[in-house]
Amino acid sequence: MDRKSIQIRNTKLANKLYPNVATLAPNVPAIQELHVATPMAGAVLCTLNTRHDSAMISTRIMHSEAKIIFVDQQFLQLAQEALSIISSKNTRPPLLVVIMSENSNNSIINTWDYESLLESGDRDFAIRRPTAEFDPISINYTSGTTSRPKGVVFGHRGAYLNSIATFLAHEMRCMIWGLAAVGGTNVCLRSVSPKEIFESISLIVNTASCDRKPLPHKVKIMTGGSPPPPQIISRMEELGFGVNHFYGLTETHGAGMRLISRMITQLYPI
Repeated sequence: MDRKSIQIRNTKLANKLYPNVATLAPNVPAIQELHVATPMAGAVLCTLNTRHDSAMISTRIMHSEAKIIFVDQQFLQLAQEALSIISSKNTRPPLLVVIMSENSNNSIINTWDYESLLESGDRDFAIRRPTAEFDPISINYTSGTTSRPKGVVFGHRGAYLNSIATFLAHEMRCMIWGLAAVGGTNVCLRSVSPKEIFESISLIVNTASCDRKPLPHKVKIMTGGSPPPPQIISRMEELGFGVNHFYGLTETHGAGMRLISRMITQLYPI
């Protein structure tokens, strides 16, 4: 990841100092690389939800004012539809860079190719460091309960504290930046495949029994947002997993807090 991140940061596109960079891709290596390369280029990263339709994606692209978007080939049609909506509103769409699938030999006209872009890097390009710890590092969006989601801006300080908290306070080696801090390994899966996840020492509760394997050790799982039902947590623990529930608001501060099981038992005796 280090080599490619430096290459991305060095590209001619990065030299233009585009302030906001959007991505529309599944969990592939390029996303890991862009989480490092984008801040190194002095830009702000906005990862878009691949489950949304073209109208919602176009709204978020315009709201975030992204000037370049990295799109996995799997979601190219969705991205093109979103960019067409933006163009129809007399707004200039962001520059499109396509992340080609591993085994694809197809070329797409009028777009940059991700791997080809890396080759255009300038090795003498210097890292653009933040001028203040509260400078933005990423823009994220809420689930959209009002149908017009609000952009949440994370600063470098908040992202750093949150990343450190994932393994100090919660004993979790998760999140891209947090895992990098402990020298961990990201296992990238293009799609949610229970069998592949379980083979990588993880599991979805509803995995078919034929796909389940004995765990060599206790595996911790992080879940965010609304807490899972107690029945789900119990089933996960029966299978040998420890479930940690996280709640966000990284944009307000970033530091993490932890309520350990012993404290819960004391506060709420059964």
